[in-house]
Amino acid sequence: MTKILLVEDNEMKRDMLSRWLKRKGYEVFIAVDGQEGVNMATSESTSVILLDMSLPIMDGWEAAQLLERVRLSEDLSEAPQLYKVFKKEFKRLLEHLNSLPPPSA
Repeated sequence: MTKILLVEDNEMKRDMLSRWLKRKGYEVFIAVDGQEGVNMATSESTSVILLDMSLPIMDGWEAAQLLERVRLSEDLSEAPQLYKVFKKEFKRLLEHLNSLPPPSA
């Protein structure tokens, strides 16, 4: 099953998106701030990270940079795809995810 890490502090968006992804057949891990997202990204094996850019504790920009440094330092050939999500692009993200083929079991 394809695993997705959703890093989103907005409870309504997080709940809606995680339920939608689960209905599509994805396994979803959730983090509510940038630091928790980095911790989970380095401890869980995920295929995709959906990262809100406006997060508490550590913003999405800093989290993305840190994840990139970890990826390079550990030479991760199977690094997850990282999607940086801005509030204005939330609808476009949903459209993109909806166009993807179903996750493999």
